[in-house]
Amino acid sequence: MCGITGYTSWAISPKNEPEVIRAMTNALLPRGPDADDVLIGEEIALGHTRLAVLDAAGGAQPMTAVGRAGGLVAVVYSGEVYNHRQLRRQLQQLGHRFTSRSDTEVVLRAWIEWGPAAPERLVGMFAFAVWDEAVRSLFLVRDHLGIKPLLYARTGDGGTVFGSEAKAVLQHPRVEAALDRTGIAELFALAPNTSPGHAVFAGLQDVRPGTIVTVTGRHAKVRQYWRWTPHEHPDDVTTTVDTLRGLLEEAVAAQSGADRPVGALLSGGLDSSSIAALLDVDGLPTWAVDYDGGGNYASSALHVDRDTPYAELVAEHIGSRHTTHYVTVTDLIAGHAATVQAMDLPGYGPINVPLRLLLEHLGPHTPVVLSGEGADELAGGYAWHQLSGAEPDTFPWTRSYRPMDYLLRKDVTEAVQPGAYRRQRYQEALDEVPHLRGERGPARRLREIYHLTDEYYLQFLLRRKDRLAMSVGVEARVPFLHLPLVEYARSIPIEWRRQAGMEKGLLRRAVEGLLPEKVAWRRKSGFPVAASIEFQRYLWGAARDLLAESSSPVWTLLDRDTVAWVVKRAESDRSDWTSSLHICFVIECGMWFSQHPVRLL
Repeated sequence: MCGITGYTSWAISPKNEPEVIRAMTNALLPRGPDADDVLIGEEIALGHTRLAVLDAAGGAQPMTAVGRAGGLVAVVYSGEVYNHRQLRRQLQQLGHRFTSRSDTEVVLRAWIEWGPAAPERLVGMFAFAVWDEAVRSLFLVRDHLGIKPLLYARTGDGGTVFGSEAKAVLQHPRVEAALDRTGIAELFALAPNTSPGHAVFAGLQDVRPGTIVTVTGRHAKVRQYWRWTPHEHPDDVTTTVDTLRGLLEEAVAAQSGADRPVGALLSGGLDSSSIAALLDVDGLPTWAVDYDGGGNYASSALHVDRDTPYAELVAEHIGSRHTTHYVTVTDLIAGHAATVQAMDLPGYGPINVPLRLLLEHLGPHTPVVLSGEGADELAGGYAWHQLSGAEPDTFPWTRSYRPMDYLLRKDVTEAVQPGAYRRQRYQEALDEVPHLRGERGPARRLREIYHLTDEYYLQFLLRRKDRLAMSVGVEARVPFLHLPLVEYARSIPIEWRRQAGMEKGLLRRAVEGLLPEKVAWRRKSGFPVAASIEFQRYLWGAARDLLAESSSPVWTLLDRDTVAWVVKRAESDRSDWTSSLHICFVIECGMWFSQHPVRLL
């Protein structure tokens, strides 16, 4: 896993400003603590930071080779291609010679052989940039499901700047950290999500999943190379259960390969426990987080009961070497600013900070960990995957994540129109739903809910896991999003997914026998958020401090009286967990403006 960045420039040669690509690369050093390097040409500059997981000696980047037309082909690549051995054999049969064991060289050779058709053959999580000297073109490529990040911006002089994270792109002198009306609406009308392709900062875009952006001269063209298409499911329930189990086993086996120690996150929930149970690693290290030895734990709407007893039960059952990392309120407070810096955007600290602290703790021991993201999306794990738990005629998770545009000043609201923006994005998402022919009524609405979850909420979870893990030099892999498993699971009739009155019932049947029954049928409980009264008091105090800073730029956006009212309400009604989440978002806006700083357009 790595960090990638670079830019094209037709006005000023990168050779005349070598400090630019160095600064962009340095911004990504936490993603790649093992090595870093740059390539600088007349029209292109590429930077790379490396977390060496496979072939430490042979996988240095930027990596170059001579293309079919005789010109230089260079790649900077982040991620893991799990079918690289099969592709290597195929490419060798086509005459390619390899000098390393790295999957990076497979990606480079695959591009030389198949060009823009190469990504369709890759199975894995990846984001990469290819510079082809013969056609003077830059290609930006993101994996099928958007597991690994890639952002880009167009500059006023016709150039293109890209990077794994916004912080790298914003190091370029011709890209500004600015927030326009669209960015304000993205932050406050859609949080914690962002719209597909939008990256909040003005002019900054996400390369969408399964997409190639081709930059030739001053022109950029976007092409989607993969999109799941709905089709009739071929199997009965029994066969489906068996196939799911087999595909999950294949996914875990494919994603367990590395030259560095491999571990697993183990919360004691269905998803992480299933992965840990299938991992064939001697003395498997497993990891979880808890608070103050349990004494400072508090349940919430997001996390209904403690993980530790369940995680320990699974660890004993599968024979893993389990560690629970206990964090204090002091730890959470100390790690808050670094978490905002890692995310590049304001967010929900009670959800994000404890995860980063856990990853930071395990990183020196197991720099590669497998995690359970994607299971809920495939198997129907959220309350809104039932019509009774979903909001009608809007994004279905609105009961769980209430929009925050009510915090905006009246003049900002009038200028931004966040409610209209939310409705516009919702309608655009509905227009993209791939329906089966003849779907009507509840089945049609459920198809919409699953699509919205994949396009919005899953992308938030993947962005969160990538940024927090890579900020401490950890590669997080997600077997439930292994492409063959996803392509099969998405075709399963939605009404099959809930069984025995339980969310993810079909998945529970598929992993039967792997786990203690108490865990296999444990009700869903999300990541253990920092919901204790002690941490909430910290949030209230930080909000009061921010309210006292009359010169803070947040007050050009937010209404001070409304924020003060939310703080007062949270203190008087401690059961209203959403208020504390919104207070934390306000605090992180203040941190965010300080860290970049952001100019309002």
